[in-house]
Amino acid sequence: MISKEWPETLPSDCGATSSDNIVKLLGWRSRNQPDQHAYTFLKSGDVPEETLTWAELDQQVRCLAACLQAMDAEGKPVLLVLPQGLDYVRAFFACLCAGAIAVPIYPPVRKSQAERIRGVVRDAGARVIVSTTHFVEMIREEIGRSPEMTGLQWLEIDRSELPRASEWRAPEITPDRLALLQYTSGSVGAPKGVMVSHRNILSNEAMIASAFENDERTVVGGWLPFFHDMGLIYQILHPLYLGVPAYLMSPMAFLQKPVRWLRAISHYGITVTGAPNFAYDLCVREIAAEEKRSLDLSCWRVAFNGAEPVRSETLHRFAEAFRECGFHPEALHPCYGMAETTLIATGGRPYSLPVEYRVSPGALGEDRAVPADSEERKPVTLVGCGHTLPGETVRIVHPETRSTCALGEVGEIWIAGPHVALGYWNAPEATSETFHACTSDTGEGPFLRTGDLGFLREDGELFVTGRRKELIIIRGRNYLPADVEQTVERSCPELAANGVAAFSIPTEDGEALAIVAEVRKEAAREVDPAALARSVARAVLLQHELQAREIALIRRGTLPRTTSGKIQRQACKAQLCAGTLRLLGGAR
Repeated sequence: MISKEWPETLPSDCGATSSDNIVKLLGWRSRNQPDQHAYTFLKSGDVPEETLTWAELDQQVRCLAACLQAMDAEGKPVLLVLPQGLDYVRAFFACLCAGAIAVPIYPPVRKSQAERIRGVVRDAGARVIVSTTHFVEMIREEIGRSPEMTGLQWLEIDRSELPRASEWRAPEITPDRLALLQYTSGSVGAPKGVMVSHRNILSNEAMIASAFENDERTVVGGWLPFFHDMGLIYQILHPLYLGVPAYLMSPMAFLQKPVRWLRAISHYGITVTGAPNFAYDLCVREIAAEEKRSLDLSCWRVAFNGAEPVRSETLHRFAEAFRECGFHPEALHPCYGMAETTLIATGGRPYSLPVEYRVSPGALGEDRAVPADSEERKPVTLVGCGHTLPGETVRIVHPETRSTCALGEVGEIWIAGPHVALGYWNAPEATSETFHACTSDTGEGPFLRTGDLGFLREDGELFVTGRRKELIIIRGRNYLPADVEQTVERSCPELAANGVAAFSIPTEDGEALAIVAEVRKEAAREVDPAALARSVARAVLLQHELQAREIALIRRGTLPRTTSGKIQRQACKAQLCAGTLRLLGGAR
């Protein structure tokens, strides 16, 4: 067992400890740091659009919270359907201050996406939606068509007349009262509402501060979407926890021009910010040499990398590409977490290079992590995701027998601690199965079953090797989808980055490998699909000694993804088997 005590990190008089709540913490910041900069939103990722101090935020939040209380929202789920911006920050804190349950959700781009919102409204039982005039006009009619949607109340945050702050009444909030329902992105199955309490959030904020060694000198920033756990828990809530400034922008601003993220770091002295692995690759590819000349990244202490598999090549490429800008390779910080652990679960040591481990692929296929010897032709390089954090227990467990694995043995990652959420909303069976697991050999528990596979090394470093439900098993050998996808992506320059899904499909001869790959937009018109598929098949055969039964090439942007950008392998598999993928020149 790996377990540590959870330390007290907040001021003793702020009223927000591991046994208290976020509403008290916001009030404490307003009283004790009233004029200190809290949040700035950067328009187009470049110039400040709006800035709030702690006192201004608290005053505006109370007005909005009073309005929610007048709508009888206390104790009930409230959907947040808002664009990235400080209105989102206000609305989220207003839900908590009203004693309501915040439900962040992906804002729709078009009317057809209203179905997802309708599904969350139905599952959560929400009767109030906080949105903007633009979104209300877009989705109100679509959502209201279902009979069960009658009686919904809409609060248009940009047009409604709000009560005075004095009309707000402080709700009674216990540490285990629900603060939010974080709907999972659904990379494996259907999205579920994770029940996150005030205690969960404050415990996880302490763990983040410990993992990154954050303090009052920290400057937070980033472009991660607020409806996603990483954007919400780190970019919105962590600045409140520490009482430090945050500089925020929209995901679209970053995707359109990745240099905006690094310019913000350079200009505002952001010390801790991060993103999924793909974002670092995007910066390497898209930021030109002349754009680098104006960047000073020496202030960047922690560049965390999480939410998807961390690639060794990505870390090395990014460090080399931005070394001339003052970026320190020691700032790279792979970590691991999920909505069910509020956010972070494990993290590395600040100011030290990421831990890499070259292992034998043959042994890994047999669920053992064995160091590759010097004669190994095709070793697998895994990146460590750090150590157990204060207050947490991590186990590696055989998923079928539920007995504890030995060090270096691959099994399912199980986690316990005050940051582990309370369960899934209105899903007692799924909650019992996922959140209340006990080991069969020691009887310890309850643990969260993460569904992820990994192993612990002797030094306590956690290595994540894949998703249990997505493991490719062919002729008794285990293959990690991420390894096959990386091989495919590297095989041909015509293929899009972060645009490959590998999975097994049923055949008369048993399970077989299938690959779906996006072709870059500029290459789609000229590429020979059959020749490209042969190149992909040859690369997979050489690297993994594995025959691809089916290879489907599709246009860029058509691979099924979650709202946070993760590839949905199971959805992709379903579409391929159903013949509904829009193929580029057919499948092999």
